[in-house]
Amino acid sequence: MTGVPLRIVVLVAGIVLLLSQLGNVRFWRFVDDVTTPGKEHAGLTRQEAVSGAMARVEGYLDSHEYPRGRILLVRAEPISGRVQWWCKGCEHWQVELALRDERFCIAISEEFAAFSNGCSRWHESATRPPAELVAAAKPQPGASPASGLGIVLQRRIGPTADLYALNVATGSLRRLTRTEQHESGPAWSPDGKRIAYTANHGGSELDVYTMRVDGSDVVRVTETSGPDEDPTWLPDGRLAYRSVRDGIGSIYVDDERVLVETSSAEWSPSGKAIVYSAAHQFGFDVWLADAKAEERWNLTSTLHEDAYNPRWSPDGTRIAFATEEAVYVMGADGRGLRRLVSQPHDLALSWSPDGTRVAWVGNTARNFGIHATEVRSGRTVRLTRHEGDHAPDWR
Repeated sequence: MTGVPLRIVVLVAGIVLLLSQLGNVRFWRFVDDVTTPGKEHAGLTRQEAVSGAMARVEGYLDSHEYPRGRILLVRAEPISGRVQWWCKGCEHWQVELALRDERFCIAISEEFAAFSNGCSRWHESATRPPAELVAAAKPQPGASPASGLGIVLQRRIGPTADLYALNVATGSLRRLTRTEQHESGPAWSPDGKRIAYTANHGGSELDVYTMRVDGSDVVRVTETSGPDEDPTWLPDGRLAYRSVRDGIGSIYVDDERVLVETSSAEWSPSGKAIVYSAAHQFGFDVWLADAKAEERWNLTSTLHEDAYNPRWSPDGTRIAFATEEAVYVMGADGRGLRRLVSQPHDLALSWSPDGTRVAWVGNTARNFGIHATEVRSGRTVRLTRHEGDHAPDWR
């Protein structure tokens, strides 16, 4: 009987040994971050997670030359999520630390990413907004805002941008402005007869203007110490815009401050509810408020990402918003959250008039331009291919 060659025996034994240990293998990863000295692995015990989080905070303090002190553990909790097949029994943690009056929150995900704004994300789901307010967001009976106008957008060529109107069906582009100023953030009026936008007169001098859809009859709306920017229309034809005054960015309507420390806002089709993005502890969340902004409800309290630029669907039942990682869609009460777009993108969004698609802007060499993604199927169509196209508003 012929014997089995020794090298085959050794090879088989090695494979068996490898397979027997596969469940215990831990894959180490480097994290290129000033708050993360050294290297760590994706599967963490509780003590490892706490030690790693403390090292991150210490590294952050050292890199910014802040004074050190005794770092206290507030809590460490495992987070649910997909566990890699090769990391048997791995757990992923959220660690909250305190240093004097400061809080540091680190969420360690399956990719071992750290989020310094994790504190606001650890709360249990916030109280849902009242059903009456959610229902009231829908358009008023008989309301018929203009539609079929296409997409108004800004296109940057050289140092400044001008405004254009895109016919989505044909792909034809019509130039609306041709000035030496930088014009941005266009928005159709509810009746489709005017366009609001921001004009830059140099430096930080930004003001809000309106014009007819052919670019004529330019009217200056704001003239404050500003800057005033990002106009959006209320259903009744009034204009809201963001203004930074006394160092605080807020939303104004008719020069009256409505929302404080807010980055963007939009009134519902009925005008009876407001959705907006605002800072909350260490991050940004999407909030729903009544028309007077007297009460508000957090719609993204459990999302492990900052949420920006929420936009109402035309029927007032859904909200789209952007994070640095994705574009999401959810119900007007915050339920049914799902990821719609995962490609690199800017934060600007707009719904199609029929509510079936969401327009967004790619921001890499491979996907520059404006895209439209079907909400139901996820199918995406590229509408423009110019790297200077931004801020679409679709009517």
